[in-house]
Amino acid sequence: MHERAGADGSQLTDFDLPEWGKLVELVRGYLEAPEALAPLALIAKEIAFRSATPLPELDADRRISALLLSSNRARQFIFSATAYLVQASKVPRAFERELETRINELMG
Repeated sequence: MHERAGADGSQLTDFDLPEWGKLVELVRGYLEAPEALAPLALIAKEIAFRSATPLPELDADRRISALLLSSNRARQFIFSATAYLVQASKVPRAFERELETRINELMG
């Protein structure tokens, strides 16, 4: 964190986002295909709810699979967002691997 003086003499605080270069890379990828972003929130929500269910649900799996297959960049964008969040937050990479495994199984 850095502090600097504002125009009125008050102290302003700048902050550095973790893994700035990775964030820029992530956003750059999203800007290349903004139309592919729309389904990502729905896909992420469906995967999260599916992960909270202990028993297999074939209907949910088919629905998520169809959503993933409907966008040729959905998997790529989800993987890149997950990689950034794992690196920036310093959570164990096992979270990233688990999500990748689940998505790959759904696209199977």
